[in-house]
Amino acid sequence: MKVKLTILTLLCSLINNVTAGELSGNISTGYKSDYIYRGALVSSEAIQTQLGVEGNVSDNVGAYFNGLMSSPLAGTSDTYEFIGGVSSSFLDGLLAATGGYSHREQVDGASVGELFIGLSADVVLSPTVTVFYNLDDELYTTELGISHTFDTDLAALTVGAGVGQTEVTKTLDRDYFIAGLGASRAIVGNLKGNLGVDYIDAEDVDGETIVSVGLSLDF
Repeated sequence: MKVKLTILTLLCSLINNVTAGELSGNISTGYKSDYIYRGALVSSEAIQTQLGVEGNVSDNVGAYFNGLMSSPLAGTSDTYEFIGGVSSSFLDGLLAATGGYSHREQVDGASVGELFIGLSADVVLSPTVTVFYNLDDELYTTELGISHTFDTDLAALTVGAGVGQTEVTKTLDRDYFIAGLGASRAIVGNLKGNLGVDYIDAEDVDGETIVSVGLSLDF
């Protein structure tokens, strides 16, 4: 608990150095046919609301916060996830590094706190690698991803794919794969409509197709 409080205090201190004029963000809400997290089904149909805020701490260091609330239409409890971190680029923007803390919990379950570090490259397909460390159970999760966004006359399209391995326990791993296509189109001003289709395959989820639809607002 002391480690988590120390991490949160440091992140809050960094974010406090971002002035209001430098902040930007996005808020979104929408429907998802299934909510799958790291290859495991969390709930069936759900309404998800997300908030993201970012800003510059210095010339080459940024800070960000992301929050998610997932509310199933029936059955299981709500899920909450909060992520705070810092990021920096180097080699003239070719590489970017990020690190921070993630807090995740279900209303009727125990919470999980994780540290994470990530690296991305500004090259074809924008490859990323992220490693998470569970502070309570001392377990690791590793994720690799690629994505590409291109504009069309109809909408902005994003295609992506990723693989991951998470340690469920000290002796049990879960592998998972995801591939998806997303479309985003401006409605009016900074308000956008979003549509997505993802295919997920994992040891606990056999070839599931997930559909999502929603609205987002940039500010």
